[in-house]
Parts: sequence; C-alpha cells; structure tokens
Amino acid sequence: IVNAMSLRSECYGERVSTSEPPTTPPTTEDPRDRLVHAGLDLMDELPLPKVFAGVTTAKVAEAAGVTTGSFFHHFATQAEFVDAMVLSILPTPEDLVEQVDELVDALDHVDLLEVLRLSLRDTWEIHVGDDAIRRGLRFQFHLWAHHDQLLSTTHGESTSVRDVLSESYRIRHDQAVEGWKRLLEMTGRTFVEPFDVDRIAVALTAMFEGLLARHQIDPDVVDPGLFGDVAATLATALTVPRGSRLRLADLA
Repeated sequence: IVNAMSLRSECYGERVSTSEPPTTPPTTEDPRDRLVHAGLDLMDELPLPKVFAGVTTAKVAEAAGVTTGSFFHHFATQAEFVDAMVLSILPTPEDLVEQVDELVDALDHVDLLEVLRLSLRDTWEIHVGDDAIRRGLRFQFHLWAHHDQLLSTTHGESTSVRDVLSESYRIRHDQAVEGWKRLLEMTGRTFVEPFDVDRIAVALTAMFEGLLARHQIDPDVVDPGLFGDVAATLATALTVPRGSRLRLADLA
C-alpha cells in the first residue's frame, strides 16, 4: 500500500512517487546477441576450478598412470593441483651467450640478415615440432582468457593468473633482451630511435607467439620461414652502427 502512494514534498510542494524504481531502459540489442554476450561474461567470471572442472583427479591419475591416492599424496586438493598447472607455464631462463657467440662467429661467412634468418628459422621449427611446447601455448591461451582469476594460495609474489602470466612474459622478455644486447654489442650496432632492445623484444616475442597460435589453426598460411624473414628484416633494418645519429625518418 505504501509503495502505491504518493507523498507531497515539504520543500517543493511536489508530489513524489514512492513506487518501484524504474527498470533498465529497453535496449535495441537483439535478444540472441544479449544471451551470447551474457554467456561470454559468465565465462570470464568462472573460477579456475570451474574452468578445469572436466580435469578430474580420477582422470588425471589414470592418464598419469598412478592411483588417485597417489594424486592426493602430491596435491592436497584439486585447487592446489590447478595452481601447479598454472605455475607450470613459467619458463626456465636460458643462457644465450653461447648461441649469440655462434651467430657472431658465423658473420665471418654470412651477413647479419642471413645469420638471423637462419637462426630464427631454427628456433621456429623447434617450437612447431615440439608437442609439449605447442600444448603449453594452448594452455597459456586458456589462462589468458581467465587472467583475472585468483590462485588458491599465494605463490611467491603471484596471487592471480595475471601475475603468473606476467612473470612468464617477463622471463622470456629479459632473456630476449639479454640476447639482443650481446649481439648488438659484439657487432657494434644499436637500434635506431625511437626503438630500443626492450621495445623490439616485446614486438618480436608477441609476433612469435601470435604466429605459433595461427600456425596451430592454419598451418598452410604460416610457412616455416615467415617469422625468421620478418623478424630478421626488422632487426637489421632498424639497427645502425653504434654512435650513428641516424633516426628512423632518415632510413625511410
């Protein structure tokens, strides 16, 4: 009864409605589209255990050739196991000094562009031909889709999937930067402004992962030499002898 009444405002002498607040204004969006968008939003909000609901402890134990009891000997809960899967994407840093030194030695016989092309092509073929690497990449994209989800417990400084992904990118980025720095130092070259090794490392690692993902879906459109050709051309075109005052506009 109260909600159906109207009261007079003492301040303004106006009639103020106390009925239910207005509903959300109607939208012109198609109901089918609204349902799809709502589903996508709910997918984003799924907690990690729900995301991996089909990865049951029994199935994991069977696939690994151990008993369910053995599973719980290593992982107290399924949430702890999910955390371990997330943390598994963290790469082990590699020392690239020896690889870079070999590249520099090869410059006695081949120019820098060709050396980089061949080296990067070898790197590409290793990643494309390794099932474990390809599986890890697919899993990484699963995590990227749910990067805001929290881990079941804090691991070091990581409390979320985002933190783990960020650390994974940082490790690979730092490794690429150190490799490029050593190569440039030993060849007496530097990147032309506004580029530097950090920006180039971000761009090339992102392109590498993007091409790997595209290759898994459309292998015919990503030939074995594509990444090496593009990356080597960019790297050599954007470097100049150390001490040069050339800028990007001067190379156009």
